Amino acid sequence: MSTSAAPLVIEELDPVDATAFQRLTDCSDAQLADLARFQALLAEWNEVMNLVGPATIAPYWNRHAWDSAQLLRLTPEARTWADLGAGAGLPGVVLAILLKDTPGAKVHLVESMAKRCRFLRVAAEELGLPVEIHNARAEDLDLKVDV
Repeated sequence: MSTSAAPLVIEELDPVDATAFQRLTDCSDAQLADLARFQALLAEWNEVMNLVGPATIAPYWNRHAWDSAQLLRLTPEARTWADLGAGAGLPGVVLAILLKDTPGAKVHLVESMAKRCRFLRVAAEELGLPVEIHNARAEDLDLKVDV
């Protein structure tokens, strides 16, 4: 006898810009500004290293910001997250921005490539994010996280 749970259905929302993103996520003006600054950093650093496909920079609010932010809807009580193979910081940096003012929130960004860790450090420092960056492979760490 199968006891599989009913599939989780997430409402399909397609924000097309920052204003729609803010409305859908109820993020603050400060969070929206941080997300816009992260978009600029991503575009700037993407010119010198391949962080994301160049064609995905323009639809940032749909492709990256919303795609990352919707994870908070699945487990709103989670405070400690791990982004394994963090690369460009998606979803980890977006989650850290949205959790920045949440007591006890922390996002572990795990990335084995040093050059990508440099990008993550710059973004984390500039945005004042509650992150810990690990230049390591996930299987070499012993992290205790909620998600």
